[in-house]
Amino acid sequence: MKSRFLILCHVLALNLSGQEAYNDLNISQDVKEIVEEIEEINMVGGSAVGEAGRKPKQYQNFENLREKANIKELIELTMHPNAVVRVYGFWGLLYTDYSDFYSIVKNHISDNEYVYTQFGCIASQMKVGDFFIELVTPGRIDSNSSKLNQTDLAQLDSTLIYESNNLSNKHSAINRAKKSEKLYPRLRFLAVNQKNQSALVAIAKFKKEQDVEIILKNRSKSKSDEGGYFYTYKAISKFPHPSFFPLLEANLAKTLDNTHYSNEWRQLYKAIASYQNEEAVKLLKIPFENVVHYNMRKYHLDYIYDALKEFKTPIYDNLLWRLWEHEDRITGEVYDYLSKRDSKRAFELTKKSLSNSKDFYNANLTFDYGDRIGAKSLADKMLDLAWEKDKNFTTKTIVTNLEKSSVHLFPVFTRKVLDTKGAIFINPLLNRINKESNAHIYLEAIATLIAYNEPEINKKILLARRKNKKLNKDWGGKALDELLKKHNIN
Repeated sequence: MKSRFLILCHVLALNLSGQEAYNDLNISQDVKEIVEEIEEINMVGGSAVGEAGRKPKQYQNFENLREKANIKELIELTMHPNAVVRVYGFWGLLYTDYSDFYSIVKNHISDNEYVYTQFGCIASQMKVGDFFIELVTPGRIDSNSSKLNQTDLAQLDSTLIYESNNLSNKHSAINRAKKSEKLYPRLRFLAVNQKNQSALVAIAKFKKEQDVEIILKNRSKSKSDEGGYFYTYKAISKFPHPSFFPLLEANLAKTLDNTHYSNEWRQLYKAIASYQNEEAVKLLKIPFENVVHYNMRKYHLDYIYDALKEFKTPIYDNLLWRLWEHEDRITGEVYDYLSKRDSKRAFELTKKSLSNSKDFYNANLTFDYGDRIGAKSLADKMLDLAWEKDKNFTTKTIVTNLEKSSVHLFPVFTRKVLDTKGAIFINPLLNRINKESNAHIYLEAIATLIAYNEPEINKKILLARRKNKKLNKDWGGKALDELLKKHNIN
């Protein structure tokens, strides 16, 4: 009796949110049996889950559903009382010739029931309405299923912004929205009346005086006495008004004696850096000297560096040089910027950094490969510049690192060896494989030596393998077998 009451309440809720009631009579017996199995597991899973990447029983149920259910049944299942069934019903529909997916998604923007999910090793939960949107958005869940076109996606964003809903994708839609005076009143309504934090950041982009007080008074609930300002700081970084500066100054002072770092600090420093003036420079200098607990200093400097990357301007150049020279913080983007500002100083610091490559790498902000495929790493850029300016120094640096560098750094130097094919690098590489046990390193070293394409070097590789038994163990030994076979070295 109790379960019937709960189902009735859910059906009423669906009706109130604009969804039609589910009609069990429209579902065949074969499909009902599959639906019962989906309900029993009651979790949405991808085609490969867990560390082994196995296909779960639930995904087999989904495949069976796609095979047995027709379009009419799948549409009906999008209204099923069980949230997981609704998700799989819609997901299955995306594999049919049906085309009006937008209408179904729109009818579910108030579908706030959560489903538990697992894709790969990641378990999570998501509202049904959000899951529907993820399914029809290009580049998200399941690249093989149908997606909305750009016109429908734009219309969906508008629906999320203008119609009442509590989906996470509403924030994404606001973040994507183009700045326009027509949209501003709605964004301001959301920021003021619904305390929507994404809308607060969005109205900040308009830089209107009437919004200064709204931003200044904004604070989310937080367990921390100093917390709740994440979106306030984000808004300030879009609208660096003088009225906000005292808040930033006061809140920065509160962080200096903390024993635990906060991710809000990242936004705090971006808010300060957005002012791009001498007052901001003074505030940004404070953590270099005034952080009470030394182990917290790292986080402050990391976040300052991150802020300066975003708001690069000559007024912050001295801070960027200081972060590189004394704090080992430099990435490819800033390296290019500073090299253009002062090439001589950049070269001298490049030599210093390469001479201390291990500690430099351990700063964790050093060897960034960028977001673009094929982008050169910072280390490659440094070696290129050093090779151009001082071949003798660079050669010695490469030789040292070929014999001593860690698994993370080793490929940086072998790449330069492959560029130059210098004879001076052969013995250091042979020395390394004669004693190395790490498969990643010795395979890289041997592949580099093979690239010289010299029979005498190949003989020495085989000799090293006979002497160093570690080259024959486990997966590394098998990989080496394949590598030597590929190049007919035996």
